Amino acid sequence: MLKKLLNNKNITIIFFLIWFLIFISLSFLRDSISDENIYLGNSIEIANILKGGEWIGNYGIGLHGFLNKLVLGIIYIFTGPSVFIATLINIVFSILSGILFYKILLKHFKFSQIYSLLGVMLLFCSYQFLMYTPTFFRDIPALFFILLIVDSILDKKSKWTTGLFLL
Repeated sequence: MLKKLLNNKNITIIFFLIWFLIFISLSFLRDSISDENIYLGNSIEIANILKGGEWIGNYGIGLHGFLNKLVLGIIYIFTGPSVFIATLINIVFSILSGILFYKILLKHFKFSQIYSLLGVMLLFCSYQFLMYTPTFFRDIPALFFILLIVDSILDKKSKWTTGLFLL
């Protein structure tokens, strides 16, 4: 039974599920700090402006990038403001970054499954990654899109696709 459970595909799924649980656990040991409070406030304001049927273009809340704030603002329309929701978005981006990095190591660098998982573990255990995952800073989503661009270039996808990832 255990041997059947621990086949190659299941090990990868279990690996990322364990890291998801670790990141969720870390999110309970934090509070919003410094610039993160500004980003969360901007997201709340975006939600309120969009609820009022206006577009955010006339307001000064798009500074320092607005796409991540816009996504969170749209989610806040349905859920209401929550630090946990903002953190959960970053955790999802962290796991997706790990999955994409795993794919790059496995497919393009031809690493074995165990070495690819060890590479992802090195990424996940880095100080900056552990510090920024349970926050609403833009670093983790930025890393995800950089990995998406690298994967697009290595896959030799069209320049248009790669250009869209640069947005």
